[in-house]
Amino acid sequence: MEQTFFGIVGIIILLAMVASYGLPSIIALLRKAPSAGSVIVINIFLGWTFVGWVVALAMAVRSHPQQVVMAPPTWGPGRPGALPPPGGARPWPGGQLPAQERRGELNPPSQEGNG
Repeated sequence: MEQTFFGIVGIIILLAMVASYGLPSIIALLRKAPSAGSVIVINIFLGWTFVGWVVALAMAVRSHPQQVVMAPPTWGPGRPGALPPPGGARPWPGGQLPAQERRGELNPPSQEGNG
């Protein structure tokens, strides 16, 4: 009877050790980490060292950078009534650039005198 008890306890301890060894990989997969493949490789090959296991765990639980979506500008040529760009640049008359400027053929007119 005692031998069966120790056999069951031994199996439970073995399963707990395997689960704790694979914990970084499990966490990375559950969190859908972008570096889940790297975590799994580090965990398999270096997890037996405490340092490798800690590195894999740190990679699995680190925060993921969020993707930033930028809106188009609300100012500029061709947008009547829009605010001028930051820095105090003056909009063209009528809110439109001359056709030559839009094509890059002409520099904007100088505000200084010709003298």
